[in-house]
Amino acid sequence: MLQLAEKPAEQFMLSTETFNQVNDILRDLVTSTRSDFALFCDANGNPITHHGKQHVVNLSGLSALAAGNFAATAEMARVIGEKEGFKFIFQEGDRRNLYLCNVGFNFLLAIIFDKAVALGLVRIFANKTVENLKGVLDKAAQAEKKASDFIDSEFGLLLGKELDKSFSL
Repeated sequence: MLQLAEKPAEQFMLSTETFNQVNDILRDLVTSTRSDFALFCDANGNPITHHGKQHVVNLSGLSALAAGNFAATAEMARVIGEKEGFKFIFQEGDRRNLYLCNVGFNFLLAIIFDKAVALGLVRIFANKTVENLKGVLDKAAQAEKKASDFIDSEFGLLLGKELDKSFSL
């Protein structure tokens, strides 16, 4: 179950269609940026899906560390007056770099890319990817809400009829 930022208590299941759309978006990102790897996870550190050359053996570990990194930097952002936290975090290594993106405050995107890949290229496509992912997730949440509202109203109607029958009304 995944949570949405607008209503933290509201959860929805990621449908096969939505999951496939997220996978397609990650594949396009890796191809466009010549990145090694892209990981999509929730803000609690649970991996959802990934694409590319898997240098990372422990996806759960990377997801948890990415979530912890965002939690720590959110506090740093608050200290310096950034109320919404940081949207992107860049980590530079000797051979590989890591670019972390906040996707709607409840999801994260981690991009691993070689030192030879231009950071500007990754930034441009990461911004586009985040917007695309937000769109897909928003549509999925709306569809889930509509289905839930329909089921709730249908259940209420049927329950009312059965109660009326029970009390001979």
